[in-house]
Amino acid sequence: MIKITEVQQSFISPGKADPKDYIFGSGQLTGYILRPSGQWPILRDDEVQARGFETNSCTSFGTINSVQSIFKELFKLDINYSERFLAKGSETDPAKGGNDPHKVAEWARKNGFVDEADLPFNDEVKTIDEYYATLTGEALKKGQEWIKKWVLKHDWLSDGGLIPKETLMKALRYSPLGVAVYAWAEDDGLYVRPEHAKDIHWCELVGFDEGKSWTIIDSYYPFIKKLDWNFGFYFAKRYFIDVAVEKKSIFTLIRNFISNWIKEIFK
Repeated sequence: MIKITEVQQSFISPGKADPKDYIFGSGQLTGYILRPSGQWPILRDDEVQARGFETNSCTSFGTINSVQSIFKELFKLDINYSERFLAKGSETDPAKGGNDPHKVAEWARKNGFVDEADLPFNDEVKTIDEYYATLTGEALKKGQEWIKKWVLKHDWLSDGGLIPKETLMKALRYSPLGVAVYAWAEDDGLYVRPEHAKDIHWCELVGFDEGKSWTIIDSYYPFIKKLDWNFGFYFAKRYFIDVAVEKKSIFTLIRNFISNWIKEIFK
């Protein structure tokens, strides 16, 4: 018997992807194969989407989790970025049902990230107004400092149609994926998509057991969830992080060459 425990809507559908948006496989964004197996380590901190009140910021949560995983894999850096900064900056609005993950990623691409310590979500933040307080000039300046050091890019895995499982598995070689889901319907230990259920939530997809299940990291307990193999994904994003061109060293250029060479091998 299916058990329904629906969460508040936090994902706003972008509809069909705009023709100018990057689409996986189009050649607009290549990237580096970081995990040929498509299986990513499960990284978590104590951040949650709701701490006494609902923030509707899952699009920031899923985006940042994916970015942090790439930093760990590619640069061996343990990063913890502020979701409040990204949620507020990208104009996430609980009254409107959250945000479009493309809008969130684009804002981050242009405005960067700041550390969790600079704008934390802890027990001292007691209201939604405090969570979405106006960003200070200092915080925005730190975001621009991030832009000078790093590059963020992203692409959709489809234009809004059902994404083939093979495409998801291939894209997972490059990065964890942000994915839109219906949340939540559980059937015999696996989460499923009921017939005609719409996407209302955004999570980080980190791996799969082919033919059986997908593994996601969620902002609601249980934080690690197994989704049925036939769950069905319609909106998913791949992310790309690199050193800003002016900061690249010879070592970085060599690493990029090797990564691209490996990518060709595993095509």
